[in-house]
Amino acid sequence: MLAAEVLIVAWALIICLIDFRTKRIPNALCLVAIVFGVGYMLSTGSTALGAHWVSALAAAGLGLVLTVPAWLMGWLGGDDVKLLFAIALLAGWHLTLISFAIAGLIAGLALIIMLWLSRYMGFTLPRKKWIPFGSALSVGLMIAMGMS
Repeated sequence: MLAAEVLIVAWALIICLIDFRTKRIPNALCLVAIVFGVGYMLSTGSTALGAHWVSALAAAGLGLVLTVPAWLMGWLGGDDVKLLFAIALLAGWHLTLISFAIAGLIAGLALIIMLWLSRYMGFTLPRKKWIPFGSALSVGLMIAMGMS
């Protein structure tokens, strides 16, 4: 499982950097993780991070419940929905929920900082997608992995 953990951390770092820089997550990166997660579950009966396969399915459903409404409202991008779905298949419900909570805290802190900078330092806020939530999700996953 250590090799899977190293691959997942490398994948999360790549997504974090790409999303932070471009505010986009390539579909291929999410697809590779989804295929890897499903393949790992089919061959071992557990997720790549050790959760039971039922936990991964519950997490995938939970991830959709948490992100699809925000996507429909325009608060999240479709990339963020796909990323949380991939994280769910790799990690199971516990780490997915922790990752999402940490990402929310990171995004909230970034929002507060950006609003403060705009008010007191003259920083101009972008019109669209202020915060790369995929980067926050990736960091949240890595922190959750470190905590477990």
